[in-house]
Amino acid sequence: MKIVITAPYHQKGQDELEHLFGEVIYRPWKLQGHGYTESELIDLLEETQADALITEHDEVTAAVIDAHPNLRFIGVCRGTPSNVAVATATENGIPVFNTPARNAQAVAEMFIANLVTMMRYTLAGIR
Repeated sequence: MKIVITAPYHQKGQDELEHLFGEVIYRPWKLQGHGYTESELIDLLEETQADALITEHDEVTAAVIDAHPNLRFIGVCRGTPSNVAVATATENGIPVFNTPARNAQAVAEMFIANLVTMMRYTLAGIR
């Protein structure tokens, strides 16, 4: 199985996927400075003959899914798969999974940092 990953993805995770599924093609959107457009994503999936897609920021539209109806799954590295045409994927029998609470630890850490900043009057002291 060939998995195309356009999300920022740690090398250890890529290695695990390669071990479990076969070939991993890593083309993170950040290298081009913007998420893949609909046509770019269609072309990328065609060029790589991908069996699956792991994305984060790219718009996986109905046109992308219709152009590649044989995808085995679409993984979304964000809390909700709001960038994926889930209904179209479901109609084509393509499971879509996401990463709920992905940023939960970061949110908790930021809350604590802001609380400490507020309680110590740090911002008022800067002024």
